[in-house]
Amino acid sequence: NEVADVYHDLARKDNISLTESVHNVKEFSITCMTGAYRRVFQKPIDFEWEMLKYTDSTAPLADTDLDIIAKSKSANVYTTNGSKVNSSDSMNVSENRDQAIPSDPKAKDATQNSNSVVEQTALKLSFTLPASCYATMAVRELLKTSTSVAFHKTLNDQV
Repeated sequence: NEVADVYHDLARKDNISLTESVHNVKEFSITCMTGAYRRVFQKPIDFEWEMLKYTDSTAPLADTDLDIIAKSKSANVYTTNGSKVNSSDSMNVSENRDQAIPSDPKAKDATQNSNSVVEQTALKLSFTLPASCYATMAVRELLKTSTSVAFHKTLNDQV
């Protein structure tokens, strides 16, 4: 294909053969490498977003898969004699992850002044990508910012 021709031409300029190896070990030859090309652009499917307000920066903003499984199992737990067990007794899963934010502005100000609690906003994204597509790259492109750990450490240092 045309892409392979470009690769071969570039390698040939550096006196490299992509089909013959110097070491004569077939497993290390580029002709034995398997794989496929990735798409440059991929549109996510099942895209959903939600703005969340929260005050506790240590509380999870989303349920993990384990939380979801535990909730579904706890909804249908029965004892050996057939009576249904209260779901809150059967599993220890936090039902209310977000702290309630007072709707009354005066109550909100009083809460912030007394506890030094600051309301924060988060963007929760949900989408599906095919294999070999990475959500971190999609988020980086969406936010037009770095997703590196070093970048976010500098943000935390500024706070």
